[in-house]
Amino acid sequence: TPGAIALGHLIATQVPGVETVVRRSSQMKAIIYEDRVFPTRACIADSTFFDVFDFEFIAGNARTALRSPAGIVIARSVAERVYGTSDVLGRELVMDDRYYGGTWTISGVVDDAPTNSLIQIGVVTAQPQSERGKLFLQADMWWDGPAYIHMMLDEGVSAEIAAARIQHMIHDHTDPDWSQGVRIHLQELANVHLGTRSKFGVIRGNGDSDLQGRGSLDAVLMFGAAAILILCVACVN
Repeated sequence: TPGAIALGHLIATQVPGVETVVRRSSQMKAIIYEDRVFPTRACIADSTFFDVFDFEFIAGNARTALRSPAGIVIARSVAERVYGTSDVLGRELVMDDRYYGGTWTISGVVDDAPTNSLIQIGVVTAQPQSERGKLFLQADMWWDGPAYIHMMLDEGVSAEIAAARIQHMIHDHTDPDWSQGVRIHLQELANVHLGTRSKFGVIRGNGDSDLQGRGSLDAVLMFGAAAILILCVACVN
């Protein structure tokens, strides 16, 4: 989302009715271990990540894993692929990259998400080590980074009202000529897979691999209609 870094901070602090906000950005990166390279999906996120997304912890504590200094959480399959075991709590993890590079201490191990889940992680940290990575969590970073904002609204809060307030904040903090074309649409996570793709929004399909290859509601309806037609023809014959 354009300006997602600063926008997420403003949503968390200035939009009434928002219970929790998570900013996240994920890319394919490489873990370095014993002179071997292991590609994995690396995610930088706010420390509230596991307050919103209910991953099953098999080691570590969901409340503290992303809040510990230099802490990083690893998926079970990645731990077994890299270290040969899922018993890796407290071990060192190294990534070599100017955005995601650094050395962490594994503070949690989680079960892998189902393959049909939108949120897939190999490792996730709220403690970026590189200078570029640290920019991700700065409150005043209005840049067009490949990031997402997820939020939980208080019960009874209208998504339409929240979206209008968010759009107003974008107009206040960005170039008016650019922001005039921005339209914010809040979309329930459960509806993203078959939802409408929009260029600008709190969830965006372009620029992040999490949403690539998702389904199309139009395609489902088209094939469903074709199946019903075939069934009707078969019954007549």
